[in-house]
Amino acid sequence: IGPVSPPLGGEALAFQMLVEHLKKDISVKLVIIDKVYKQDKSLRRLTNPVRVIALTLKSLFPQTNGLYLTCGQTFGGVIRDCFIILIGEVYRVPIILHLHGGGIKDIYLSKNKLIRKILEKLILI
Repeated sequence: IGPVSPPLGGEALAFQMLVEHLKKDISVKLVIIDKVYKQDKSLRRLTNPVRVIALTLKSLFPQTNGLYLTCGQTFGGVIRDCFIILIGEVYRVPIILHLHGGGIKDIYLSKNKLIRKILEKLILI
């Protein structure tokens, strides 16, 4: 789960390099979920997280050996990622979190104690 659509920044380029490398391994079946989705910006804020979560659930069946997730750099993206991490825990699917950049630190420091505890439990530990 990562950025595939333009604009391609550092996170997207790193994700693209990983995908290209994994495509060379014929024993690996990839399901790529683009966490960037082009549509009206206000509508995207509401529908895109639901779309990514639904596609993640769909990709877990019949069998998934792991999830690779690039961490969101906005509060909404982090919340979306928390749901994906919870799904992984429920279905006992190993998750690799790719944190590219320091945006999550700013999000963490700007939130109250309850949100910080949730982030610590799901992402930072």
